[in-house]
Amino acid sequence: MVLTEMQKDNLINLFKKVDNARLLHGPDDNEALLYHGVMLGMRDELEAKGIEVEGVTGLWWYETLDTPKRQESATELLEKYPEREDIALIANGNKIGVDFVTDILKGSRVFHLS
Repeated sequence: MVLTEMQKDNLINLFKKVDNARLLHGPDDNEALLYHGVMLGMRDELEAKGIEVEGVTGLWWYETLDTPKRQESATELLEKYPEREDIALIANGNKIGVDFVTDILKGSRVFHLS
């Protein structure tokens, strides 16, 4: 699938806004965990569809610090820690991220982010 410039811009801008919102909270705050899940969901869904979007797919900049290592996906975290409440927040965010990507790719949602 080839993305339009508008789709690509929407994906990048939405991802950046979610990341900025995540950074406003402490690393263990519920909001930060939910936003982190949204970011994981966006990356996983795009990669599952074979779509590359710079800054969203592949390694994120902070995953390249020290020894480059990709974070576990929400699915991997759920399998590893099924009883943890914080992982459930990441999984919920993951679903939201997947839905955002699906909507943008279908053209059914346009994000007007300031």
